Amino acid sequence: MIVSLLATLAVLTQSEPDAAALTVDLSQRCLAAMTGEAAPSAGSTLVELGDGLEALVMITASGCSLEIEGWRDDSGAFATEVRDRLLADAYRWQVAQWRERKVNESGPTRWTALVVPDVRRHSAFWMQIIEPEQGAPQRLSVSFGIGP
Repeated sequence: MIVSLLATLAVLTQSEPDAAALTVDLSQRCLAAMTGEAAPSAGSTLVELGDGLEALVMITASGCSLEIEGWRDDSGAFATEVRDRLLADAYRWQVAQWRERKVNESGPTRWTALVVPDVRRHSAFWMQIIEPEQGAPQRLSVSFGIGP
């Protein structure tokens, strides 16, 4: 029996995962759903992370995302933890972009991209992390999808 992504994420909320663990788990579940290894489900849920932070996890037919409001710059610790866990994963993750500084409407941010090449007909599964840089707490966002 295939368990839905949201039901599985609901189980994760019982143990208050850290943001990196939740991100890695979502990447595995989203990749499985988007490559047909698991049944896709759509919806959203809030996951308690501790320290007053909540992650909004969204799953659609075209991808998945995770957003955490009130995130403070951690000098790359989150991105490093996610990268290290994914590089140890069974999939062949590769770093495509590492904490590149960009300025958007929210101010300075750091952008990281990781990919699993050739997961479906020469398309890559990708993950993009946008972290706020120094300053007031802002939104941390992580997006997943399949594309060239």
